[in-house]
Amino acid sequence: MHPRLFDLTDAQALVRDTARSYAQKTLVPVAARLDREAAFPREQLAGLAELGLMGVNVPERYGGAEAGAVAYVLAMMEIAQGLRLHRPSPWP
Repeated sequence: MHPRLFDLTDAQALVRDTARSYAQKTLVPVAARLDREAAFPREQLAGLAELGLMGVNVPERYGGAEAGAVAYVLAMMEIAQGLRLHRPSPWP
């Protein structure tokens, strides 16, 4: 097991968990169809916006969460994972 460099803040953990839950419930079931049809995920993007995930690293004065770069990366990792679960891993 690798030692941790730092622990997540409560805000970072909340963003990660929110993105993970949304990805598993909403993105995973439609990811293959979106790929197959080369469809733009309008509904899914609207859902991300409703949860505040489109503004994770946007300053509060512009309507964002201003949660920082780490929270943004955590959200993007969870979303990307949800979108790729229907594909075989390219890594051995």
